[in-house]
Amino acid sequence: MAISYCWAAAAIVPCGGAEDVLHTQRYNGCGRRDCGSLNGFHTAVQKGNGSPTTLYFHIFNMAKIDINAALSPGHPLSGERVRRIPPSLETSKMQIHRNKIKFATWNVRSLYMAGKLANLDAEMHRLQIKILGLSEVRWPGTGTHRTKNGVLYYSGGDDPKHQYGVAVFISSELEKSVIDFIPLGERVMLLRLLTTHRVMNVIQAYAPTGDKSDEVVEDFYSTLEEAMKITKQGELTIVLGDFNAKIGKGADGEVCGDQGLGTRNTRGDRLVQFCTEHRLSAANTFFKQHPRRLYTWNSPVDRDGHIVRNQIDFVLIKSHLMKFVKSATTYPGADVNSDHNPVVINLQLRYFTRVQRPKQPKRIDVKKLVDPDIRAKATESLEARLQTINNYNDEDVEPRWTVLKKALLDTQEIDIGYVQASKKQQWMTDKILKLMDERRKYKTTDINRYRELNRAVRSECRKAKEGWLAEKCSEMEALQNKHDSFNLHKKIKEFTNTQRKQIRGILKDTNNKILVNVEEKIKRWKEYVETLFNDARPYQPPLDHDLNEPSPVITIEEVRRAIKIQKNDKAVGPDQIYAETLKLIVDADDTGLKLLTSLFNSIYEAC
Repeated sequence: MAISYCWAAAAIVPCGGAEDVLHTQRYNGCGRRDCGSLNGFHTAVQKGNGSPTTLYFHIFNMAKIDINAALSPGHPLSGERVRRIPPSLETSKMQIHRNKIKFATWNVRSLYMAGKLANLDAEMHRLQIKILGLSEVRWPGTGTHRTKNGVLYYSGGDDPKHQYGVAVFISSELEKSVIDFIPLGERVMLLRLLTTHRVMNVIQAYAPTGDKSDEVVEDFYSTLEEAMKITKQGELTIVLGDFNAKIGKGADGEVCGDQGLGTRNTRGDRLVQFCTEHRLSAANTFFKQHPRRLYTWNSPVDRDGHIVRNQIDFVLIKSHLMKFVKSATTYPGADVNSDHNPVVINLQLRYFTRVQRPKQPKRIDVKKLVDPDIRAKATESLEARLQTINNYNDEDVEPRWTVLKKALLDTQEIDIGYVQASKKQQWMTDKILKLMDERRKYKTTDINRYRELNRAVRSECRKAKEGWLAEKCSEMEALQNKHDSFNLHKKIKEFTNTQRKQIRGILKDTNNKILVNVEEKIKRWKEYVETLFNDARPYQPPLDHDLNEPSPVITIEEVRRAIKIQKNDKAVGPDQIYAETLKLIVDADDTGLKLLTSLFNSIYEAC
């Protein structure tokens, strides 16, 4: 076991790490770079010989020396550091070798309508699409939104009319493969995923319609060029979207095949130019299909005897990857009440690499301890376990802490239990989903029946949502009457769907260039922190202190008080012991407190 002794600022800081050590704090900052932890005990003791000095003691896990630890606020750049433990950045590579992955693009004509997202989620799951690019989403701002079967990354504007907007909808299994989300406005966004081959760039675009000026179109392609500059040679780059352009029938080098639809227009020439510059191919023009499997948009004037259907949505992929595209077609039967059809391609790369997905630790449901009966039972069980180790004699600190930690972990696992995965209640009903399913059957066969069912779907959506809202309001009123502010705020956050309003920023350098590479981002953050914490104050020498001076013994009351002031609902450290579990020691008899106090004093004396 490693024993560490160090002085630090007179304030309680988080503790955590890999080995149990004692940490003491004082006035002028910790002199060790390897000091830091997430979970620990804090207590104070008065030191004699002159003016009393307050010391704080922690049991924490020692971390490795890290010169890149973050600066403590108020300290000079070259001075002491305090370790910050970042959120988990674990990623899982997307399996693309020998697996057919379905990519698609679809203009959904707004997801702002009630029930539209649930309808889209069900259709994406039914068609087994893994990555779906969306145009005309009409959601304001940028962020992510989780659904039953996937995660939506969206990029919109600030227009109160809810115009335009793009998004990329991925299945839930690919969420951990996402390494970056870069919103570039209401018409272009970029999602980067880690695959078993290389990084994959998925760009979703929504070009201006034909009534917009050429200046607006060129602004769109300028933004699209900016997205392409972020990608690197050798990466898998796929551009999805509604380009409001007709490439038409007839082969044109590697850009388009001879299975297109219609006649090329001016906007089609601009799209072909963009594809030529970046060596992209329009995948849905290379595969022979019936015309009904080629068109992507129904004109408003389309009717029996006067068919007006165009191919204006495309999946653009690097030309050298076209050999891996197995098929490309549209699905006229897919239905989200849109005049566009989804364009779907099957991509299958060769070779296969097996990647072990990391296992996430289960969380203890410490909220159960609010129940007096469960808390009393857990306290009683912990007392019994502590009694069995009360007479455990060992001069070494490590074995003593191991048996104490086991007693705490057993109490968490056996008497408290883990958090059970609960399905969020949604207002979408099975009746509505069945109506949507039935509506889809009449999309291309009976337009009058389709419209009748569409009215029924919208009516049922309004009724279900109103009932759901009334139920949520009743729940919040009940919590308000109970003065339960914690759960009230939790319900409000769930109700307002706060996570959907999350804003994703873009990191740029001093020249306003978007940074994607991890090393470049770290370098930029380093520059920012150095500027932020630049301190021109003269060096202050540490206070003199006699380390051989006898120190007072830590008392049981100090340990008791230190445990009581621990905050609840905080993340655990590597020891996986919650603050709520530690407080059970205070509820029990003094056996646990004596064991802890003895442990603290042994560590302190060894220093």
